[in-house]
Amino acid sequence: MYDPDKKGVMFMIHKVPLVELQTRMKRFQEQMDMSYPEWEVAIIVSKVNQYYFTGTMQDGILIILRNGEPTLGTTQLRACPG
Repeated sequence: MYDPDKKGVMFMIHKVPLVELQTRMKRFQEQMDMSYPEWEVAIIVSKVNQYYFTGTMQDGILIILRNGEPTLGTTQLRACPG
């Protein structure tokens, strides 16, 4: 278990195996081919769905190409000056 703030809040860190993530992505791309042949790209904005495909939850978008490598674009928050 992991307690990053040492405040008694415990949770498990679970890493999704890479082979599982690759399998999920391949199945999705195959389903795109069969069910939506006109689609060239799918854009995933839900954090839960991003986690399903990437193993991480970020503020951003996941771009899945029909024939190509997926791209996870994330935002970077910055403090406002002054």
